Amino acid sequence: MTLYHQISSLLLALLLTLLLAPLPASAQDQKPEQGLNSDTDSLSDQEEEALGTNPLSWDSDQDRVADDIESKLGTNPLLSIDRDQDSLPDDFEWWCIHHDKNDAFTTLAHISPSTDFDKDGVTDGQEFTLGTSPVVKLQNILFFITEDQSVHLGLYDTNPAGGYAGRSKNPAENTTRGLKTPHLDSLGKRGITFDRAFCLAPVCSPSKMALLTGTYPHTNSAYRNVPNFGVNFPLRKGSDPSRLKLGGVHEDLPTLIEIFRDRGWHTAVSSKTHTEPIRKFPWHKGHPNLGSPKAAAKAMNKVITQAGDRPFFFWANVGSPHLPFKATPKANGAWSESGGLTGDGHVTNIDAQAIDVPNCYPDVPGVRQDIADYLGSIKIIDGIVQACLDTIQKRGISQETLIIFTSDHGIGLHRAKQSVYSTGTQIPLIIAGPGVSGKRRIREPISHLDIAPTLTDLIGMPQLPSHLGKSLRPIIEGSQNGFPDRETILTASHRYATARAVTDGRYYYVHHVTKPRGKLANPALALNADQWQGGHPWYNRTYDATLASASPQRDLLLQTLTGKGLPEFELFDLDQDLWCTKNLINEPALAPLRKRLHAQLRTWRQKTQDYKIKPSEMTRRTQRYQAKQAKKTPKSPAKSPAKSK
Repeated sequence: MTLYHQISSLLLALLLTLLLAPLPASAQDQKPEQGLNSDTDSLSDQEEEALGTNPLSWDSDQDRVADDIESKLGTNPLLSIDRDQDSLPDDFEWWCIHHDKNDAFTTLAHISPSTDFDKDGVTDGQEFTLGTSPVVKLQNILFFITEDQSVHLGLYDTNPAGGYAGRSKNPAENTTRGLKTPHLDSLGKRGITFDRAFCLAPVCSPSKMALLTGTYPHTNSAYRNVPNFGVNFPLRKGSDPSRLKLGGVHEDLPTLIEIFRDRGWHTAVSSKTHTEPIRKFPWHKGHPNLGSPKAAAKAMNKVITQAGDRPFFFWANVGSPHLPFKATPKANGAWSESGGLTGDGHVTNIDAQAIDVPNCYPDVPGVRQDIADYLGSIKIIDGIVQACLDTIQKRGISQETLIIFTSDHGIGLHRAKQSVYSTGTQIPLIIAGPGVSGKRRIREPISHLDIAPTLTDLIGMPQLPSHLGKSLRPIIEGSQNGFPDRETILTASHRYATARAVTDGRYYYVHHVTKPRGKLANPALALNADQWQGGHPWYNRTYDATLASASPQRDLLLQTLTGKGLPEFELFDLDQDLWCTKNLINEPALAPLRKRLHAQLRTWRQKTQDYKIKPSEMTRRTQRYQAKQAKKTPKSPAKSPAKSK
């Protein structure tokens, strides 16, 4: 081979190596830019540009049919006309006609303001006025979300041995010892109870913003708590109270609030929002905390009245059992200022001697009383939920209202909140109401990532490209109990220490990407203030009581706080070890499982663009893109050809 050919071969090999090499993190981080979606439909901005539609509006021709639905139907998303002059745009009528090609609706004459295509008692003319879908039955969404609650309800077994290998292997007989929640238990028994459900982040703001966008914090950039704006809605016209110093979700990620508002729902929130930018979460109305059954019934009545003819999406945020655990019991007459196991006050609705203490904490008086006080708040929440359910029953809309009950993340103590362990990420999840094939328990792993695609599916929207979860609709309607093409789900923590975990519903595999670097003298380097402050305002007894104990749990706390002795990988069996205290990573018999879960973790990280250890919280992708779009003039509307079947 000549020198020329040798050099040519080397250059060609080098070129191929460069082309096939993985992109550096900085380049990989730009991938989401290529799929910007600045409105609330399922078309990317690039797809909208090709169609000539407005990437900043979900309905370019204002005919109440989203651009993505028009694109799917083959109608013209740029032109709204009414050929049969019945006050309904043709494209709105074609939406009905094309929905079922086997029915008797085949021409524009078959749809009019007086017809009721989806048979939900709302005429097609009313649907057009409301802006709701004429092909999907209207449904209210009552979404209860508590704060800092692990799987502590009467219908879950939370004893230290785990919910499937503990007191009973029959989930229907499981119970959290010492806690009675008859109303939520009844809701779960007539609906669907998910035994292995997980949040997307073990702290308040990132968890809520992740759920409401159907994305992970490392994808949406909102990885840490942000200021709480409160519930002062509606926003004043032209007002933007957002304070982005601590970050927020990317502008191009549609939130469920924007989606439901655009499609005719009345949106309401209670207690607090704790999300940024505020303009991305534009609730119609805000209501005070549902701190008691009386307050809950009052707020529920207001939501129904304010919604009027519209369906409602009520984010019923309940501000407990967040620390201080005594706040809700005190407000509901279930608190004694003295006595108890520690002499400084206790709940009167829970017997502290009749409960289980999670075995990631030592069973000492301070911890046991904290857990009892925490359970006391949950018992009151049971009455708060029932007050709302009683109200919708009295108002005659229970058969039109889907009920979801969950929490933002696990119990607000160390090694739980802000922690990737299942103590911080496993949450209760109940779904009940019309259309739910109930009286079932689902053990397959389910994630908050699945909530957004489920709700958009239920209102007839195509799947958003940003939603990487699964619609639970097949499970809700009873056609399946899990997803054969999804073995695991991903959970993650991002602040203080970076960690990722995958679980198949039984085994929980953890990768500590970075370790915490806290100190006993300064726990704020690794823990939220409420996880360690013993005095006002949090009144946390557990941290000091754990440090004062000579127990294995003290070692777990120090490991969580300082990172010393923390292995890079851990593996837990949730059936035997619900609170993640026994690391099985070196068990020889589990080596094949460990290898499989590790591969699943890598796949999840690639799928969710998890390239950076720390998300870039201030990258406001769409602000740059909007500047480009503002310079463009809309294309001239094309004629819409008549459609026939």
